[in-house]
Amino acid sequence: MSHVAFNKPLPWSADPWAWRRQRSRCEQPPAKARGDWRPRLALLAAISLTIGGGAYAAHAQSSRIAPWVNPILRGVGYPWGVAALKVTAVSSRLVAEGRAQALVVEGEVVNAGAREIDAPILRLAVRSADEAEIFVWTTHPAKTHLAPGERSRFSSRLEAPPSAGVDVAVALGKKGD
Repeated sequence: MSHVAFNKPLPWSADPWAWRRQRSRCEQPPAKARGDWRPRLALLAAISLTIGGGAYAAHAQSSRIAPWVNPILRGVGYPWGVAALKVTAVSSRLVAEGRAQALVVEGEVVNAGAREIDAPILRLAVRSADEAEIFVWTTHPAKTHLAPGERSRFSSRLEAPPSAGVDVAVALGKKGD
């Protein structure tokens, strides 16, 4: 077996690690910036969008799993848990009262869900031929609580309706209507 002895000094210096320190700056990996908030912000945004999108997509199931959340969210204006309510059998007619006319709107609110729901106010709107709302008012159904499958009739009367109105739209109201 032969041995090789390194008795001669190395050509660049006596320090065997000098070649590492002589590398140029562009060859060295960049130092990690401390306090860089961009990756954390991107991660936070991705998590928020995932949770928010999942909650929005599954709001009907969430309403059944955690019904105690419904009044809180409805209190801030989000129509959570009222998706099971449907407005059906809407009819409108003009009624003559002497020289004036009145618009009478009738219909039903149906609870198509599996739980009891508080009936919200109803938003009625007289619309023009181009479907622009001319006049808006609200009314309440006859019952304030609807059991599963239960129906509640509503009727509203508008004295002297706008002459440019051609139809009436009825929708479930939101907070502030």
